[in-house]
Amino acid sequence: MMFLNSLYDLVSLSSKEKTIDLIFETIDGYLNESDFLAVDSILENVDFQKLDVRATSCLLSSVYRARTLLKNYSSFYERARKRLLEITTEKQTQAILSRFKYE
Repeated sequence: MMFLNSLYDLVSLSSKEKTIDLIFETIDGYLNESDFLAVDSILENVDFQKLDVRATSCLLSSVYRARTLLKNYSSFYERARKRLLEITTEKQTQAILSRFKYE
């Protein structure tokens, strides 16, 4: 998947601004076109081992508004939670995820 490969490359280069721009431009583009299948595919295939805290948080933020329309959101959220617990403290993870809980 081209988006994910580009995302992983930017994260590995520590290009924070470009990473954020890529996430929001791509996800917003799909959501504005109501292409929920494309977003679901991203959510299903994202490799959190290749993302840092900022990229994970940005992905959560970018898809949150459409969470009820995305069949893969809850599993995506859970995988993000598990990864954040590996790379941050429990308190930091809770602070990040408190804004993105599936309801």
